[in-house]
Amino acid sequence: MKLNLKDLALGGATDGISSSQNCGSVALRIVKGVAYHAWFLLLAISLLIISRDFLTNHEENRCAMTFMYEHPQYIKQKVPNIDGRISQYGLYVYGEGVQADSLRMGIFTGIPILFIPGNGGSYKQVRSVASVMYRKHLEKFPRVHFDFFTVDFQEHLSALYGPVLEDQIAFIQECIKRIISLYPEDRKPTGIPIIAHSMGGIVAKGVLLKENFPSTLIPVILTQATPHITPIVKTDFYMAKMYNLLKELNISLLKVNVVSIMGGFRDIQVPSHLGELGNSSIYTVSTGVPSVWMSTDHLCIVWCKQLVLVLARALFDIVDPVTRQISSNYTFRNQVFYYHFIHRSAGKRFTTSAHPKSVMLNRDAKWVELSVQRTWTYNSMSSKTHTYLLLPLYADQKYELSTIEAIHHEERDWIFVCKAYIPYQGQRICDGEAENLSDKGSIIPSLMGKRKLVHLNLHELKNANWTHVIISKPASSRAGIRGEVYGREERFQMKYVSFWKAMLPGYHSFLQMHEEHNIFFNVSLVGFRHFWEVYAISWEAFDCLDKDELMASLAQFHVPWSHEDTYFHLVGRSGSFSLKLQSIGNRPAGVWPQLHILLRSHCKFSFRLRSSLIESGGQVLRVHWPHVLVYILLSACLALRKQLKSLAEGKHPISLHVALLNSDGLLLLILPSQIISTIYFEQSIVEGIEHGILRLFFCAIGHSLAYILSYGLWAAVFFHGNTVNSLFRKMVGRLGRSSLLEELLPEAVNSVPIVLPAGLLFLAFMTSGSFALFLSLLFYISKLWRYHEMYLEALLQERDKSALDAMLGEFNFHLCLCLLWTLNTFLVSPSLVFWAINLKGGIQLRPDPAFLISLTFISSLVFLWRDGTPSMSP
Repeated sequence: MKLNLKDLALGGATDGISSSQNCGSVALRIVKGVAYHAWFLLLAISLLIISRDFLTNHEENRCAMTFMYEHPQYIKQKVPNIDGRISQYGLYVYGEGVQADSLRMGIFTGIPILFIPGNGGSYKQVRSVASVMYRKHLEKFPRVHFDFFTVDFQEHLSALYGPVLEDQIAFIQECIKRIISLYPEDRKPTGIPIIAHSMGGIVAKGVLLKENFPSTLIPVILTQATPHITPIVKTDFYMAKMYNLLKELNISLLKVNVVSIMGGFRDIQVPSHLGELGNSSIYTVSTGVPSVWMSTDHLCIVWCKQLVLVLARALFDIVDPVTRQISSNYTFRNQVFYYHFIHRSAGKRFTTSAHPKSVMLNRDAKWVELSVQRTWTYNSMSSKTHTYLLLPLYADQKYELSTIEAIHHEERDWIFVCKAYIPYQGQRICDGEAENLSDKGSIIPSLMGKRKLVHLNLHELKNANWTHVIISKPASSRAGIRGEVYGREERFQMKYVSFWKAMLPGYHSFLQMHEEHNIFFNVSLVGFRHFWEVYAISWEAFDCLDKDELMASLAQFHVPWSHEDTYFHLVGRSGSFSLKLQSIGNRPAGVWPQLHILLRSHCKFSFRLRSSLIESGGQVLRVHWPHVLVYILLSACLALRKQLKSLAEGKHPISLHVALLNSDGLLLLILPSQIISTIYFEQSIVEGIEHGILRLFFCAIGHSLAYILSYGLWAAVFFHGNTVNSLFRKMVGRLGRSSLLEELLPEAVNSVPIVLPAGLLFLAFMTSGSFALFLSLLFYISKLWRYHEMYLEALLQERDKSALDAMLGEFNFHLCLCLLWTLNTFLVSPSLVFWAINLKGGIQLRPDPAFLISLTFISSLVFLWRDGTPSMSP
């Protein structure tokens, strides 16, 4: 008989084709096979493209580094009353120079802050914020300083192994007690703010779950890139239990300020929507934080200088100047955090930037009434006196709204509204008190210096009996002020967008701005409702009069229901940017994302919109990649069902590849995939995912990957089975410390199939269930390799066709089971990784989330590895 590797590679893809069949049937099967392979290849290439977009298509890292001016030192502190597994953890205090000398002598006089690292994080990550705040203490705040404590969790992977969270929570509780005990009675801290990165935020909130723990000891929790809503992957029951308990925690009732800062699209590990909190807490994305306005990756968010400075200012601002401790006023602390992380209207200090409700105007200042022109600019630097610009209020609809911008304006209070308008010394002025509107303004990104912007409803002000808006310009200031008045219908536009229609030719024209002096446009994107929709905006400036001002145009993607605004500088004469949602759901009815466009140049502008299919795929992958894994698993189950159906019909099992190609009921996988995703990955059916096209997308991608993985597994058996077999035998020999065991184990397993399962179960109990399951996978691959060797020998010996078909059927069946075994081993791999990294803490993993799974799978080997399995129905 001629050796035919095609029979083994395709596993009998030609089974059931007798010599009497006509050429047309064979040709149809060939065409069908080619079509299927082309389809799977196309899907695989598509997945690679969108994966590349997900991993690389984001802004460059614009964060500045933080530096230490003196050698950083970490001084270990003894924590009493700890034993067991948490005894391996450590508490340190950070110091530099003279400060470190005092701390080493046990002199603690500052305000304690505790830093909690996240998944695999180092206690040394505290140095960025600690060093910056130490410098600020020396240079600006000599009466206030902080003592930064940090926790060494041995870089445990808390995102992969849920039980470690309880250990870390218990240790943090003891650390807080220890830190308080370090201070003398006259400097006892009233509370210890916590800065937590990644899973450290879950640990910080978990401390509040402990009974008899006073929540006043943790007045503030600042989290960075923490998945508050759900873990990235619910790896085990313990992780799920912790998140369920935290959902019942009422943070506002405990009067604890929680601020969640997410990194935006650069953070490919924790999507920003997972950091959302309830209305009682503050949630923001770094792209929308004043003075930051950039995305950070998962690690960079800890040391990004722009963000660290904002964090430092907020912490200094919540200090009570009388007690020199963290303020006990919950509302005040919330106002400080809102000012620094959400809406900053003036300087860098909240305490010195609070706007008085009203101000007294200077009668002797220079008063300039703005002309009736609807757009105006005031850049005079010749005046050595204070200048007030007067903007009259009209009832005309063309003068309903106003946008006013100030550049290089350093005054805290700069825009007011007044009633009285009287003559004085040859000019007309507003006399008396004026109401302060400066808190309605905000600091916005700029390439030219400090930039303020305010939007006013002039009709509302006029209806309140005010007569003029006043813009203040300090004496000898280089501040430039410009503004415009306009009707709502002129600049507030509603543009209907449709993701699918935006792919069609002729749909791309979006917004035309043909008037040179327009400043502001607000475009509501009606129909932009799903997170997976991505629109690419291309813009062009033409007929420009002033080339220098072209650098300052700005676009803002504003999401009214979430603090995730993104800014784009319109530099040059053309460019493009993409609009993506970071939040999922929670959109109020009738509220849509908005595109705010602030134009600086004397140009005409054209904006065009189109859908970005690749970036849309990247968005889907970013949020719902676990669905792909679920569809792979279910596709393998569907292939096994096909093989079992062949056995029930008295036929040999068809090949895994053919079973996947001919799987019927593929669309029926959608419902069970949703259930499994909700249970295992906590990926519930959210807005957009119920869309039929997305379901088909996941189904097709998952099924094609299952097909590719089946070939990959076959190739691993065919080309590397001998290597895996040798590796398994060596590992068994080392575990048993006997080379004889290495030689006799295969024979013993063939003779007494229960030997290996019993040994693996014992190993699972003594070490880790995931490790035992991994070893069983290695043995399964080596067993398949031996099947392959036996089949090749039978081909060379030219045995009869029935014997060859039986051997091939057995190989096909076990190849499918091995694929399922591989996928399930992958699902329990987080605990395997945790166990392998922390072997120095002991070889026995307790508790073991994978033990029951390994017990179930390994016990089934007693039946699956019997000779003659599977057997056909009579």
